[in-house]
Amino acid sequence: FSGSSFLSLAMNIIKARELSFDLTETLFEIAGTIPTTVSITWINWIIVRTTMTLPLQYMLQVNTFAFQWLGWKCCRRCVMGGGPGGPVPYRIYIDAGTVFLCVVGLGPVSPIVAPCAALYFLYCAPLWRRNCVFMYRPKFDTGG
Repeated sequence: FSGSSFLSLAMNIIKARELSFDLTETLFEIAGTIPTTVSITWINWIIVRTTMTLPLQYMLQVNTFAFQWLGWKCCRRCVMGGGPGGPVPYRIYIDAGTVFLCVVGLGPVSPIVAPCAALYFLYCAPLWRRNCVFMYRPKFDTGG
């Protein structure tokens, strides 16, 4: 979250050609930018995923309707679900991990991230449970 501040610190060290730098000044810069710019970006990402992407992709299956409208029957069948179903998409794990890291990393600095993440998980957990039961095929089935 603070890579740009450390990069500018490193560039200033290279330009000055000496190793004396003010670490506290860099930490104050990081403390000023994380709550105002970085956390706002990730809150926006969480809100868009919760209100637009997850309902359209995982609940309404917009891809199925789009492929039906285009007349691509093979692609429609791949994303439709039912029958044996498809594998669980990796985006479920990536998105959950990203939101969790946002809460852990940005929560103490910008507390508004925590309620947004809580709403994300309150909406996503039942949706993913429904999809795993009715739409996706398990990777391994031991039959016992």
